Amino acid sequence: MNIKVLIIEDETLIALDIKKTIEKLGHKVTDSVTNCNDAIKSISRDFPDLLFVDINLGKNEKDGIDTVFEIHKKNNIPVVYISAFNDENTIKRAAKTYPLNYLTKPYKRDNIKSVLIIFAYKLKKKKVNNKSEFLHLGFDYHYDLKNERLFHKEKLIQIGSQEKILLSLLINAKGDIVSKDTILYNVWKEDYVSESSVRTLIYRLRNKIDHKLIETVPYHGFRLIQIV
Repeated sequence: MNIKVLIIEDETLIALDIKKTIEKLGHKVTDSVTNCNDAIKSISRDFPDLLFVDINLGKNEKDGIDTVFEIHKKNNIPVVYISAFNDENTIKRAAKTYPLNYLTKPYKRDNIKSVLIIFAYKLKKKKVNNKSEFLHLGFDYHYDLKNERLFHKEKLIQIGSQEKILLSLLINAKGDIVSKDTILYNVWKEDYVSESSVRTLIYRLRNKIDHKLIETVPYHGFRLIQIV
């Protein structure tokens, strides 16, 4: 199984060596960046399966551990640290991000190979297990039924609590129409709100997914289409 890896390393020669090692093993390097902001931008362009991160990123405001914390706020991507630091405090900080591995410099290329072999096995097993837990909605959108999370391809889409209730109603209806009264009761319970609140909620959800996924059925309600 091919793995997509993002390298976060401020030393050009080391980043290049890691890249060559990864590619020689048949995997893909999505990008090589030197700081937190560029890492987050890179993830939005090409979502990686794994991060290889140096802890000391030079004069950047955030070091490698801080960068991983920022990334994990939106995307829980597994991480492998490669660092010259092996003191207890640094390792304890890194441990809070639950890394897949922690390699110390100077590293051996065989260590990288071992990490990738093990991770490829875990990734394959995870994807097999997740097939029954993810519902394909269409247009590359998937819904994690167990954790109630929405993804576009592999990117997590942030939705609010009311939007989550609405999406769950539409999914559970399995293509049938969900009336405005049903939405009003399930989202707002006993609170009095007008039908315009339903339209606003539908509008907000449509802005976060492909608008064609939600069909308006005049005088009746709404339904989800393209469930396959």
